[in-house]
Amino acid sequence: YPLRRQRQMCKETGKIDIAKNAEPGESADKTVQLAREKLKIKPDAWHTLRLTFKGDELTAQVAGSTVKAKHPIIAQPKSAFHLLVFEGELGLLNVEVVK
Repeated sequence: YPLRRQRQMCKETGKIDIAKNAEPGESADKTVQLAREKLKIKPDAWHTLRLTFKGDELTAQVAGSTVKAKHPIIAQPKSAFHLLVFEGELGLLNVEVVK
């Protein structure tokens, strides 16, 4: 499923991480890093973020960078999806989920 036309406001340059979280009851060190990419983006500007789920692959595109991750859990049905920010700020506008 592509998640289209999501706009994000970034306050500074950073990175994008794609990870599989630990299972309930497991410690945080069981988190699996699937992909990481440094981003060079213009601060205090809106950028389009596109997430595409296709089978067991997730592709994230933002600010001219493309990050791909592959894991069997990506292909499983989802009832929720999380975008986490650990440093700085993130604003979202016009989130659209398309099947």
